Amino acid sequence: MTLKPWAVFLTLSMPKPKTGVFLDMALYQAAEQQKKKAYGLETLQEQMQIFETMALADQVAMLSDAVTHHKEIEHAMEEMIRVYLSRDLAQLQAVSDKYMGLDDPALAQRLMTKLIDERNRRMVERMGARLKEGGAFVAVGALHLPGERGILHLLQQRGYRVSAVY
Repeated sequence: MTLKPWAVFLTLSMPKPKTGVFLDMALYQAAEQQKKKAYGLETLQEQMQIFETMALADQVAMLSDAVTHHKEIEHAMEEMIRVYLSRDLAQLQAVSDKYMGLDDPALAQRLMTKLIDERNRRMVERMGARLKEGGAFVAVGALHLPGERGILHLLQQRGYRVSAVY
């Protein structure tokens, strides 16, 4: 099997699974069991395009960073989980910023723009119809929530009232 550098980077950057079931799948299965409709906010192709359109040199640099700093990345994931559970989204962003792009901050910024900021705008646009219907449950990764370009702020700019319910 041959993998592109970005695919190996993602594999090395993911925390080790504890249950074998990804949260996305668990939420989808729960919706199915409750006979609720589930809608995607983006396609797999859109997600893959983020990496497929990257220059090979950038993919290799990301992979090198992941290999060189593997222990730091593991520590970052543990710290991000701890901070997320404390409900401190600003600190979650700070932890991500601290560990992202240790070797090439400019590359990290370009990646986060594509991986987070551009997707946030697309997801907010697409969730609009479901939110207007009412009763929507929307699940996104935690790093999509904080900041001026985060989904929570983008929703507030569109007139939605946002509050924590957990």
